[in-house]
Amino acid sequence: MTVSNEDLVKEINALKATNERILNEARGTKEKYQTLKATTEQEEKDKLTENEDWKTLVGKAEEKVATVTEQLKATKVKALKTELRNEVFKFAKDAFDVADIVNNLDSSMIEVNEEDMTFKGIEEAVTALRTKKSNLFDTGKKGTMVDGRPGMGKPKEKTLSDMTMDQKLDLLRTTMMEQAS
Repeated sequence: MTVSNEDLVKEINALKATNERILNEARGTKEKYQTLKATTEQEEKDKLTENEDWKTLVGKAEEKVATVTEQLKATKVKALKTELRNEVFKFAKDAFDVADIVNNLDSSMIEVNEEDMTFKGIEEAVTALRTKKSNLFDTGKKGTMVDGRPGMGKPKEKTLSDMTMDQKLDLLRTTMMEQAS
Protein backbone atom coordinates (compact mmCIF):
# COMPACT_ATOMS: atom_id res chain seq x y z
CA MET A 1 0.00 0.00 0.00
CA THR A 2 1.42 3.36 -0.97
CA VAL A 3 0.59 6.64 0.67
CA SER A 4 0.62 9.86 -1.29
CA ASN A 5 2.25 13.05 -0.11
CA GLU A 6 -1.15 14.75 0.03
CA ASP A 7 -2.45 12.08 2.41
CA LEU A 8 0.60 12.54 4.62
CA VAL A 9 0.15 16.31 4.66
CA LYS A 10 -3.54 15.91 5.60
CA GLU A 11 -2.62 13.51 8.40
CA ILE A 12 0.08 15.87 9.73
CA ASN A 13 -2.32 18.83 9.64
CA ALA A 14 -4.96 16.79 11.48
CA LEU A 15 -2.38 15.84 14.13
CA LYS A 16 -1.30 19.48 14.48
CA ALA A 17 -4.92 20.55 14.95
CA THR A 18 -5.45 17.83 17.59
CA ASN A 19 -2.25 18.84 19.36
CA GLU A 20 -3.30 22.50 19.41
CA ARG A 21 -6.75 21.59 20.74
CA ILE A 22 -5.25 19.49 23.53
CA LEU A 23 -2.80 22.26 24.46
CA ASN A 24 -5.63 24.81 24.63
CA GLU A 25 -7.69 22.45 26.81
CA ALA A 26 -4.68 21.95 29.09
CA ARG A 27 -4.16 25.71 29.39
CA GLY A 28 -7.82 26.20 30.23
CA THR A 29 -7.73 23.43 32.83
CA LYS A 30 -4.60 24.90 34.38
CA GLU A 31 -6.22 28.34 34.60
CA LYS A 32 -9.35 26.84 36.18
CA TYR A 33 -7.19 24.94 38.70
CA GLN A 34 -5.23 28.06 39.64
CA THR A 35 -8.43 30.09 40.01
CA LEU A 36 -10.06 27.35 42.12
CA LYS A 37 -6.94 27.01 44.26
CA ALA A 38 -6.75 30.77 44.86
CA THR A 39 -10.47 30.91 45.71
CA THR A 40 -10.17 27.98 48.12
CA GLU A 41 -7.14 29.53 49.83
CA GLN A 42 -8.94 32.87 50.16
CA GLU A 43 -12.06 31.20 51.59
CA GLU A 44 -9.93 29.27 54.09
CA LYS A 45 -8.10 32.47 55.04
CA ASP A 46 -11.39 34.35 55.47
CA LYS A 47 -12.79 31.54 57.64
CA LEU A 48 -9.69 31.54 59.83
CA THR A 49 -9.82 35.34 60.12
CA GLU A 50 -13.50 35.19 61.04
CA ASN A 51 -12.74 32.63 63.74
CA GLU A 52 -9.72 34.68 64.81
CA ASP A 53 -7.42 31.67 64.42
CA TRP A 54 -4.30 33.78 64.09
CA LYS A 55 -1.92 30.96 64.92
CA THR A 56 -3.07 28.90 61.92
CA LEU A 57 -3.04 31.99 59.69
CA VAL A 58 0.54 32.76 60.68
CA GLY A 59 1.50 29.11 60.13
CA LYS A 60 0.01 29.14 56.63
CA ALA A 61 1.74 32.42 55.82
CA GLU A 62 5.05 31.00 57.03
CA GLU A 63 4.55 27.91 54.86
CA LYS A 64 3.89 30.11 51.85
CA VAL A 65 6.96 32.23 52.60
CA ALA A 66 9.10 29.08 52.92
CA THR A 67 7.79 27.74 49.59
CA VAL A 68 8.42 31.01 47.79
CA THR A 69 11.88 31.28 49.38
CA GLU A 70 12.79 27.79 48.13
CA GLN A 71 11.52 28.63 44.64
CA LEU A 72 13.51 31.87 44.67
CA LYS A 73 16.64 30.03 45.80
CA ALA A 74 16.26 27.41 43.04
CA THR A 75 15.70 30.12 40.44
CA LYS A 76 18.73 32.04 41.68
CA VAL A 77 20.95 28.93 41.51
CA LYS A 78 19.74 28.23 37.98
CA ALA A 79 20.38 31.85 36.94
CA LEU A 80 23.87 31.77 38.50
CA LYS A 81 24.72 28.56 36.64
CA THR A 82 23.55 30.09 33.37
CA GLU A 83 25.52 33.28 34.01
CA LEU A 84 28.62 31.23 34.91
CA ARG A 85 28.35 29.31 31.63
CA ASN A 86 28.01 32.61 29.73
CA GLU A 87 31.04 34.12 31.48
CA VAL A 88 33.14 31.00 30.90
CA PHE A 89 32.17 30.98 27.23
CA LYS A 90 33.58 34.51 26.84
CA PHE A 91 37.04 33.17 27.69
CA ALA A 92 36.71 29.63 26.34
CA LYS A 93 35.25 30.07 22.88
CA ASP A 94 37.57 27.36 21.57
CA ALA A 95 36.30 24.80 24.10
CA PHE A 96 34.83 21.59 22.77
CA ASP A 97 32.13 21.67 25.48
CA VAL A 98 31.57 24.62 27.83
CA ALA A 99 29.93 22.31 30.39
CA ASP A 100 33.21 20.35 30.63
CA ILE A 101 35.09 23.59 31.20
CA VAL A 102 32.67 24.70 33.93
CA ASN A 103 32.87 21.31 35.65
CA ASN A 104 36.69 21.33 35.64
CA LEU A 105 37.28 24.93 36.76
CA ASP A 106 39.19 25.45 40.00
CA SER A 107 36.43 26.92 42.17
CA SER A 108 38.99 28.37 44.60
CA MET A 109 40.03 30.82 41.86
CA ILE A 110 36.49 32.17 41.36
CA GLU A 111 34.64 34.70 43.51
CA VAL A 112 30.86 34.86 43.22
CA ASN A 113 28.79 37.92 44.07
CA GLU A 114 25.28 36.50 44.39
CA GLU A 115 23.65 39.91 44.80
CA ASP A 116 24.55 41.29 41.38
CA MET A 117 25.31 37.85 39.86
CA THR A 118 28.90 38.61 38.85
CA PHE A 119 32.01 36.48 38.90
CA LYS A 120 35.66 37.38 39.41
CA GLY A 121 38.57 35.21 38.37
CA ILE A 122 36.88 33.40 35.48
CA GLU A 123 39.53 34.39 32.94
CA GLU A 124 42.35 33.26 35.24
CA ALA A 125 40.60 29.97 36.03
CA VAL A 126 40.01 29.25 32.32
CA THR A 127 43.64 30.09 31.53
CA ALA A 128 44.85 27.74 34.28
CA LEU A 129 42.53 25.00 33.01
CA ARG A 130 43.75 25.56 29.45
CA THR A 131 47.28 24.83 30.69
CA LYS A 132 46.26 21.92 32.90
CA LYS A 133 43.79 20.20 30.56
CA SER A 134 44.44 21.37 27.01
CA ASN A 135 42.48 18.43 25.63
CA LEU A 136 39.26 20.27 26.55
CA PHE A 137 40.11 22.99 24.02
CA ASP A 138 40.50 22.99 20.25
CA THR A 139 44.17 23.89 19.92
CA GLY A 140 44.16 23.59 16.14
CA LYS A 141 46.69 20.77 16.24
CA LYS A 142 45.70 17.71 14.32
CA GLY A 143 46.78 14.34 15.59
CA THR A 144 48.74 12.01 13.37
CA MET A 145 49.26 8.31 13.38
CA VAL A 146 52.67 7.15 14.62
CA ASP A 147 53.39 3.49 14.00
CA GLY A 148 49.67 2.78 13.72
CA ARG A 149 48.81 4.58 16.96
CA PRO A 150 47.40 8.06 17.49
CA GLY A 151 50.11 10.55 18.36
CA MET A 152 50.88 14.22 18.09
CA GLY A 153 53.31 15.82 15.69
CA LYS A 154 55.28 14.17 12.95
CA PRO A 155 55.88 10.44 12.88
CA LYS A 156 59.42 9.53 13.83
CA GLU A 157 61.79 8.53 11.05
CA LYS A 158 62.54 4.84 10.80
CA THR A 159 66.17 3.88 11.13
CA LEU A 160 67.71 0.97 9.24
CA SER A 161 67.47 -1.19 12.34
CA ASP A 162 63.68 -0.54 12.44
CA MET A 163 63.19 -1.62 8.80
CA THR A 164 62.48 -5.07 7.47
CA MET A 165 64.75 -6.56 4.81
CA ASP A 166 62.18 -5.74 2.07
CA GLN A 167 61.98 -2.11 3.24
CA LYS A 168 65.79 -1.86 3.19
CA LEU A 169 65.90 -3.25 -0.38
CA ASP A 170 63.17 -0.79 -1.51
CA LEU A 171 65.10 2.10 0.03
CA LEU A 172 68.31 0.96 -1.70
CA ARG A 173 66.55 0.68 -5.10
CA THR A 174 64.90 4.12 -4.69
CA THR A 175 68.19 5.71 -3.74
CA MET A 176 70.03 4.06 -6.65
CA MET A 177 67.31 5.17 -9.14
CA GLU A 178 67.48 8.76 -7.86
CA GLN A 179 71.25 8.81 -8.25
CA ALA A 180 71.03 7.34 -11.77
CA SER A 181 68.65 10.04 -12.98
